Amino acid sequence: MKVILFTGHHKVGSTSLQKFLLHNRMALLEQGILYPSTAPAGLAQDLQAALAWNRPRQRLMRGLGLRGAGLQAARALGRARWPANVAEPHNALAFKLLSEGTRSWKLPEYHRGLPHSRQMLQTVAAQVATLQPQAVILASEVFANMGLGQQQMIRRIADLFPGAEVRIITVFRQIDSYLAAWHMQRLRFGARLAPLAEGGLQDYWDTVHFDYRQALAGWRAVLPEAELVLRPYEEVKAAGGSVADFMAVSGLRFPRGLIRRFQANASLHPALAELARRGNLALAPEPAAALRQFLQRSAAARGLPSAADVEVYGAGLRRELLERFHPVHAALGQLSGRHPFFVGLEAAAAVRPHPLPEVAAAALAQLQRDLSGLPDAAARQFLQQLQLPAAAK
Repeated sequence: MKVILFTGHHKVGSTSLQKFLLHNRMALLEQGILYPSTAPAGLAQDLQAALAWNRPRQRLMRGLGLRGAGLQAARALGRARWPANVAEPHNALAFKLLSEGTRSWKLPEYHRGLPHSRQMLQTVAAQVATLQPQAVILASEVFANMGLGQQQMIRRIADLFPGAEVRIITVFRQIDSYLAAWHMQRLRFGARLAPLAEGGLQDYWDTVHFDYRQALAGWRAVLPEAELVLRPYEEVKAAGGSVADFMAVSGLRFPRGLIRRFQANASLHPALAELARRGNLALAPEPAAALRQFLQRSAAARGLPSAADVEVYGAGLRRELLERFHPVHAALGQLSGRHPFFVGLEAAAAVRPHPLPEVAAAALAQLQRDLSGLPDAAARQFLQQLQLPAAAK
């Protein structure tokens, strides 16, 4: 049996990949590829999917694949809004393992109601034993957080597949782009953070979010014979995105007619993220969440400079970032056999043309013209009264 482990990293299209695998799981299973559930809610949805899949399939000629009524059933399931324990089953498993094994980890609110990790692993093992797949896919960006010092947890996953042929796929984003995206992701979930340019970067130096070697160390220690496939995010995008790239490098044969395109986890423009950051610090949790939802829906970003042209670090911090990252980059090249691993990494030292404070001020001025779409009174008052340095002319 082949086992494909997608271990992240964060902010590399993992949510789209997980949606692809979940929505197509019946078609994949017919091909001998199992994307296993990890909790009772997921098994219940699997049953619903199987019933919706098999009824129209009985009316189709053999070999037609996802066509006609079968495609309609799959699309209907794809439009369903599932809880996180169902939609991201292997994130749920990874978070549960971390929360049980490490005091510093707490189970996120959106993954509440999970059974003990022992039961979750038994659920996976039972599906493998019953269905006898040719291949199993486990996919979670949270697996990257288990890479250093979590060998016992990784061993519990590896023990599900004795004698299997294992391939580990990990995607890394260029460091300056990644840390900006990850910082904004944390803001979207309500974290109370300093700006990257004013101390916010200090929390990342000794973590998997900066030292990518940590994301790989435990997996390589537990599975030394596994094939390691490291991919730069720019190449993943050039290949058509996380789904197309995964299909190309997994070594698996996928059936035709799969639903491939999913929009997931849209990024917040840096200027709007800065307004959300200030709201997280100043507001109670509920109005802060209402503000973030409003900013996520806002069209204000359309008139702003491209996110890639907004400077969130500053010249000095960019130089330090690059200098500190050089040993990590060299290790990635050695592990992957790609030299350099990131083409054009030195461009990370180049200062972007639009400073974040100026762009945030421009976004605020635009939003303050019409706050009718923000129903929460406290959040609306916060934006009305917020003052930032004037935007550059």
